[in-house]
Amino acid sequence: MGSSHGYVSSKLDLASLAGQTVRFRFRIGTDVFGDSWGWFIDDVRIYTCDTSDPSTVSLTYPSGSEVWKPGENETITWTGPSRMAYATLRYSLDKGATWKTIEKNLTGTGTEKRTEYVWKVPLQPNNKKGLLKVTGYDSKGASLGSSTMPFSIEVVRIIYPMEVKP
Repeated sequence: MGSSHGYVSSKLDLASLAGQTVRFRFRIGTDVFGDSWGWFIDDVRIYTCDTSDPSTVSLTYPSGSEVWKPGENETITWTGPSRMAYATLRYSLDKGATWKTIEKNLTGTGTEKRTEYVWKVPLQPNNKKGLLKVTGYDSKGASLGSSTMPFSIEVVRIIYPMEVKP
């Protein structure tokens, strides 16, 4: 049994070197026999990973075609930039002419940002088309933008059973 001479890949996190000038050196050592191949270096890459920090606030649920029933719980979800300190949720049942606040100052705990909220769909006498809006704010209260999505409330009517004749 000998060595496999197979290819091996390694990744290292160099974040601790950020902002510094560095030089990488590679040194090979051999055993006492001196005839071992040792190792070869090929394809060295230094790169940064995309953190995918959103540039603005965006609702992820509802996405625009949801039909909800009055009194049911629906989980509203959104994303926002890392500098977002808190968010406010509102809804409108008159095409955005007026807005009712669902919840203000939604923040996370510790380092976790709150990006979801369970909302009890309001009771309605008739079917309604509505709009849901999330607005994000930074720690100084400046708006980071908002996102609005439509949804529908479908009222289910139960009609007293009619007399059925055999």
